Amino acid sequence: PDPAMTKPSTIYLSSDKSSEVLVAGDHDQFHAAHAHWPLVFMLVLTQMSVGILGLGHLLICWLEWLPGESSRTLVNVTAAASGFVGAHLALLHLGRPLQAYRAWLGWRTSWLSREVLAFGVYAPLVTLTAVGSLLPASRVPSWLLGVCELAALAAGIVAVTCSAMIYVATRRPWWNARFAFARFAYTALLLGNATCVAIAALAMDNNGSPWHDYYWPLLLMMVSGVLVLTRLWFERRWTRAALQHADMAIRGPARLLTGELQTAARCQHVNAITGAVLIPLTVMLLQTADVSGMRGLIAALTIASVGVILLSEICERYLFFAAVVAPRMPGAMPR
Repeated sequence: PDPAMTKPSTIYLSSDKSSEVLVAGDHDQFHAAHAHWPLVFMLVLTQMSVGILGLGHLLICWLEWLPGESSRTLVNVTAAASGFVGAHLALLHLGRPLQAYRAWLGWRTSWLSREVLAFGVYAPLVTLTAVGSLLPASRVPSWLLGVCELAALAAGIVAVTCSAMIYVATRRPWWNARFAFARFAYTALLLGNATCVAIAALAMDNNGSPWHDYYWPLLLMMVSGVLVLTRLWFERRWTRAALQHADMAIRGPARLLTGELQTAARCQHVNAITGAVLIPLTVMLLQTADVSGMRGLIAALTIASVGVILLSEICERYLFFAAVVAPRMPGAMPR
């Protein structure tokens, strides 16, 4: 039923005009919200999976920037692994996990039900692509594998869209459509790009000079650095503006990010800069040095970069939940 049906019809009038500007005693008191850790990992890992699948096949099959079959197998396997783990971690958020299958009943009106259905399609499709990649080429036609990959990618994009809409539908300023979609797309792009760099480093053939062999991976590393620095600039700009905003639902998250949640925000920034800027700079310096076992060292550094960026995105998704300011009734007097 429409909530407006229960709205009281009684109107209280007063000759005291000061009542028009009254606010709750704790209107400017903000505290971190619940983190929802299963959802933190679920969102990051599923978006990482879709990012790997999308960027991986863009770089391998369409642009041909990365080595062919070996990279394709690694892309499908890593996408399937992260997607499978992420989708099943969501069960830890449910009070009755064995009843999760009932989520599809509300698909006409509930974005949560649509998300469950979309991931229910994405998980088996991406697993099928991984299995098909591991089988001999003679047993799985290339066109059939390509169809499965495109179908899995489409299902993954729909699932991530449904994930974002779950929070947009709450109409909270911290979870508005622009911020939610930008955050989720950024996570998919950044983690997908970092993983593709690591896959390229693992599958790279020794055909010439290091600069020639690692031309495309180095270019992708620069993309990650630009993404991170651009985001940090926008976040800093938004925080400054939000701290002066009249709406408490907008000022509250900024107050939390610069106060109670400051440590988590700094952890996110430090890990993002380390994984997307400092490690790529180290890899570039190694190209100019005569270091034995340089290729193995570069591969290890790119894998470490994925881990550090993943930690950064986990911190970001924690802040996505913890910094939200929900509508509330007036509470205690300020302390």
